[in-house]
Amino acid sequence: MSATVTSPEIADDVTAIPLPRAVVFAEYFPPYMGSDRRIYDLMRHVRDWRVQFAVAPPLRVLGGRCEEALRDYFQQHFIDADQEDEAGGLHGHYFRLRHWIYAAWRVLPMPLAYVLTVAYLVKRASRHLAQVRPDIVVLAHPSYLCGLVGLIAARLHRVPVLLDYPDAWTPLAVETAGLRPDGLRAKLLGGLERLVARSCDTIVSISDGLTRYIRTLGSRARIEVVANGADVVHFDPERVVSRREALGFAPGDDVVLYSGRLELWSGIDALVETIERVVERRPRARFLFVGDGSTAVDFVAQLDARGLRERVVFAGFQRFKDMPALIAAADVAIVPFPSTPTTDVCVPVKLFEYLAMGVPVVTTGLPAIKEFVDVRHVRFVERLEASQLSALICDLLDDPQTRLELARDGAEHCRASFDYRRLAAQFGREMERVRTAVAV
Repeated sequence: MSATVTSPEIADDVTAIPLPRAVVFAEYFPPYMGSDRRIYDLMRHVRDWRVQFAVAPPLRVLGGRCEEALRDYFQQHFIDADQEDEAGGLHGHYFRLRHWIYAAWRVLPMPLAYVLTVAYLVKRASRHLAQVRPDIVVLAHPSYLCGLVGLIAARLHRVPVLLDYPDAWTPLAVETAGLRPDGLRAKLLGGLERLVARSCDTIVSISDGLTRYIRTLGSRARIEVVANGADVVHFDPERVVSRREALGFAPGDDVVLYSGRLELWSGIDALVETIERVVERRPRARFLFVGDGSTAVDFVAQLDARGLRERVVFAGFQRFKDMPALIAAADVAIVPFPSTPTTDVCVPVKLFEYLAMGVPVVTTGLPAIKEFVDVRHVRFVERLEASQLSALICDLLDDPQTRLELARDGAEHCRASFDYRRLAAQFGREMERVRTAVAV
């Protein structure tokens, strides 16, 4: 029987099937972008558990470092909305903020506002766990607010903790915010990440490279790798109608897609020149960007300065249900990540969604990505340079047969190994291992 998430009162219903209970601490419910879907899709497919989400606000919104779409999410779910919501058969409980907490971030020094927010959320989370009485707590990430709050609340109630590790958290924060890696703020963030990583009973990592990173933090917990993946039922090219015409693409256009965050760590610096080179060689080439981020405004300004704006369509943040049709509009998709402490251990969800949709992929050959795909499934550039990336994109656009073979082999590989239903079975075994270890 699949896990069905219901309201906390179900915990006391004597007629309900006595399945073990898990509370998942996360920042987004429903998920915001691709990488946020990982824990959501895993939990949707975990069997024989009753799961609900406990949702704390993203720290980067409180700190004022986010795009406009995320502000809307924050306002809807943590200021204006009811505390309960349903999505995809799962139940979410939001730790809605009092207005004085939000005001504190505008008038107080950040460290004081942070401490007040952690104390407030721990109290709310502790009260919630006392009501639900879960067998385990799952942390969706080792984040400085949501992850720390979930950990403290779980320890107060002596509930075992499984930590899902989707990224090298402090390098990601440092690179996104443009902080100095050796600065005081980065060191404080690293200390909080180490605290969470060292305090959990079991950790699930997305790659061997990330596992090595976690070990450098001093964690001695059991670490199991459960890769990222895709919902292959949702991302099924046989059931999807492309949105090419709705996006303004003509039948003869060559469409190159990037979806996800627009940040320095996502390779945005090399893309202006890449677009320029591709358009010079393939005049019918058009680029589609789906998503948003802190570098989006500057990126558009650079395109305007080079007269390339008309060659690019910006779709902005899009709902998950619309992503298959957007991916289907592409002839080639790209993962143009540079080599950084964040990306070297990262395997982005978008990679598997592209593969599932049968779209040929060009990606930088980063170590963690090469753990899961090879030249049968994607095409690699070894370094993120505009000359290499543009040449490989154009080579694929010039070669329909190779695109067809990559699309077929990539889709088969994704469906065989990275279907979230299969990955959820691995994750569920780790949840059960944590629960039974404490019971013994």
